[in-house]
Amino acid sequence: MQIYFERDSVSAGDDCKAPNPAKSNFRKNSDVNSLMAYCMNYLPIVKDSLWVVFNRVTGVIGFIICDDENNTHIFTEYNKPVEEVVPDKMIKCSYFYGYSKNKKKIKEKLFDKVKKYYDL
Repeated sequence: MQIYFERDSVSAGDDCKAPNPAKSNFRKNSDVNSLMAYCMNYLPIVKDSLWVVFNRVTGVIGFIICDDENNTHIFTEYNKPVEEVVPDKMIKCSYFYGYSKNKKKIKEKLFDKVKKYYDL
């Protein structure tokens, strides 16, 4: 199954390639963890940031967070095959910066911003 990806730009130099398209093939019954692992390699992981992995049909699939110590974490609630979670074969990745300067306050503000943006 071929999945198409788009992502936000993270800097002015990155804008010339926006929406930064990519595509990847996933084997039948690949799980969402393999999709998130692909996203980790596709996305520019920037210290102190959060990526939202989103599908127009399913909604938020997961988050990739890079903290202020440059540790990267993947969060997803799904334990299903990719074809069930991405029925339209399209993933959009949205970038949010400023995740952990004041970890508790920024984290709460950032998740509030993400919830509002995705109408969660």
